[in-house]
Amino acid sequence: MIEEFETLPELTDEQLREINSIFLPYIFYSKIKVKKFGTAGVSHAVEVYDCTCTHCRASYTHDFEGARHKSRVTCPHCGVRAQLRSKGMGHKKLYEERRVVITCPVDHDTVWFRAFYAFKSYQNSCDPSVELSETTRYLLHPKQVKCFRFDYSYFSMNDWSVCNQREPFTQYMQAQNYEVLGLNRLEETFMKYLDADQYIDYIAQTGCSNRYIINVYLMRFICDFCRYPIIESLLKAGFEDFVKEKIVSQKPYKRMLNWDAAGIKDFFKKLSPPEIRHLRDEHYQALWLTTHTNLKKIEKSISPEFTSQILKKYFSVGTDTIIDICKKYNISIKKADKYLSKQSIESMMLKPSRWKDYLDIAAQIGYDLTCEAVLMPKDLQTAHDTVSKILTAKMREQEAQEMRERTEQVKKKYAFEFGELQIVVPERISDIVEEGQKLQHCVAGYAERHAKGALTILFVRKKSELDKPYVTMEVTTKDTIRQVHGFRNDAVCPLSEEVKEFVEEFKKYIKNPKAYKRSRQKLKKSA
Repeated sequence: MIEEFETLPELTDEQLREINSIFLPYIFYSKIKVKKFGTAGVSHAVEVYDCTCTHCRASYTHDFEGARHKSRVTCPHCGVRAQLRSKGMGHKKLYEERRVVITCPVDHDTVWFRAFYAFKSYQNSCDPSVELSETTRYLLHPKQVKCFRFDYSYFSMNDWSVCNQREPFTQYMQAQNYEVLGLNRLEETFMKYLDADQYIDYIAQTGCSNRYIINVYLMRFICDFCRYPIIESLLKAGFEDFVKEKIVSQKPYKRMLNWDAAGIKDFFKKLSPPEIRHLRDEHYQALWLTTHTNLKKIEKSISPEFTSQILKKYFSVGTDTIIDICKKYNISIKKADKYLSKQSIESMMLKPSRWKDYLDIAAQIGYDLTCEAVLMPKDLQTAHDTVSKILTAKMREQEAQEMRERTEQVKKKYAFEFGELQIVVPERISDIVEEGQKLQHCVAGYAERHAKGALTILFVRKKSELDKPYVTMEVTTKDTIRQVHGFRNDAVCPLSEEVKEFVEEFKKYIKNPKAYKRSRQKLKKSA
């Protein structure tokens, strides 16, 4: 028995009614006839509904004025809108499951939250009780949260154990019926200022429309609200974005924020009071804080207004790119901004990335970037296009050299002829592309891998027509023939017996060239 469970309160009748209220309400009925007396004292039979409401669990007779099975009606006892269902029609297959967390305060400084799987099966009754299976418990004291989970696994002891703070229900289940009930009971506890509605509204505004997600984050919010009292001040002061980042995105920004702080001023580790006042009016507060902190690492005199301006100009990605460039080349942020503002590139967002591309290419081709005229060319777009052309030319030259070396290696290894056919080695990538175009197959897609040595493409040609594509062969790095294809992958005309014989002889050759040559010489002598 876990010691803390001694303070755990049992669920009250009121809490059980709350759990029952989250299920879909039904009014099960059967029609009965009752006697009614007219003004003259004459009795007559009237058909009425003998009803049971699953929401308030009251039983009564009522006339719903001709309402039918599955109609929507209002319960005269509790006022809830419910579905009218016949007691004799299909309730045995009716089953519902909910996930619910119940608030259970003990005293001012002790609050329990209990998470249950709740079930309702109408198989044997039209008014079943709710069945509960508890999965997680949270014990909250001021600045302290303890979490306990029940292990249902096959190899477990089926008992409670202490665990790290976790969600009450796994996020992998497709559930949108998760409720947290009884938060109004916190009014007499240390959590009385918890404003769950404000938090849920803010999360909904940021795009989390899934009710299950909101409630999962609500449990994180409740635990963190207990553990870090500064959250109350942040919500009141208009800094909801940091609460959302910590709980929803799980980004506490510990280098910049002090979650154990007693006040807003101490919460922001690296901001002055004027900067904090400016931050309050920013829409994306966490983004602004991160950017402003990074900018001040490069230039301490950066003002909060400048940070807002540069984010508005270049957005988050562009600003990060400028920061990286300034760090790498020791440039002032204001100088970089002034330089980019003068460039006539079509979009402000594109300017930082275009500058970065230019610098990366310039470094690759050997430009001296210690020279300011090279580092910040007068016309960035023209300079970018120039270095791109130089790099392309160098890459083509390098590829051509690699291809020449590769061709010589392949020629030495795979030089082979048999009968009226022989191997021709492609000397350029364009040769492989042309082979694919003329034979109408996909060998062009293998050209780059051939150049890199990942595989080898060989042409099988007739000795009388060495320049005319005939059959294409792929050889692996382990010297095995993977595929051999002619025109349209042999769909029009299958490979000839001559080609098949050539391939079989080539297999013998590449397996052991010396042994193959000796055997061929013996055949010639014997002939």
